[in-house]
Amino acid sequence: KLLQTPKTERERSNMLVISANSDKGGVGKTTTVKNLAEKLRLFSKVLMIDLDDSGNLTTGFGEFESTENTVIDLFEKGNVHPFSIKENLDLIPGHKLVSALKERLISRRQREIILARWIARNYAYLSENYDYILIDTENDEGILTQNALIASDIVLSIAMPGVDDFSAALNLSTFVNELNIDFDTHTQVLLMANRIDKRANRSKELIQTLERFDNYIGYLPQLDILYEKQSIYSSDAARKNKAGFETVDMFFQNLVTKIQEIAKEVA
Repeated sequence: KLLQTPKTERERSNMLVISANSDKGGVGKTTTVKNLAEKLRLFSKVLMIDLDDSGNLTTGFGEFESTENTVIDLFEKGNVHPFSIKENLDLIPGHKLVSALKERLISRRQREIILARWIARNYAYLSENYDYILIDTENDEGILTQNALIASDIVLSIAMPGVDDFSAALNLSTFVNELNIDFDTHTQVLLMANRIDKRANRSKELIQTLERFDNYIGYLPQLDILYEKQSIYSSDAARKNKAGFETVDMFFQNLVTKIQEIAKEVA
């Protein structure tokens, strides 16, 4: 895709890089990445990268005190070995020192494309071992977020009912388009909503707005099972809520179908 990835390697692989982002906090980026990863790993190999300085994706799978083989090593050493979390699911964890990393990156040349270049340099290994790379980002337009968006084939733009609910999603689409122009990339944005209560006016208004866009893929409902530490696919409590589980699983199945369609276009 980007930055000298050998064309022959790209043609041999349908590996996709997918980020979840919003410039508003609390919209469910980590929830989306975690559940999508667990859905995809049922039939493919997935690598997660945690670029959010909250580290919520990472702590859902364990504690990583050392910076070794975390995103710190990825950005500063360019050499990292992902942790195996479970079958078909690996993680490059975040770290509590990510804030300090961002300060150090200010003086780096071409700092916006460090992640994309790491993927390009290691494309043969990554595409052999993974079908998908999923990235959890911060709720900003900062340097780590720019790295994620530039490196991605797909960005999931997550909107939530509330003040300025749709404007955040629109701002992200604009920002991605600007990055595509600046860095000669072709990142696609998919719109989705989270924490939707179809009985509430704000939820209804948000969905009506999103449905006007061809790249809208659906919504996740307001359900407690989505906010447990584990994904719905690893939670006994979620499976006991059969109706809720099936509703959420249907959303992720539809999302996977759309992702697979895009993979064919990119290949």
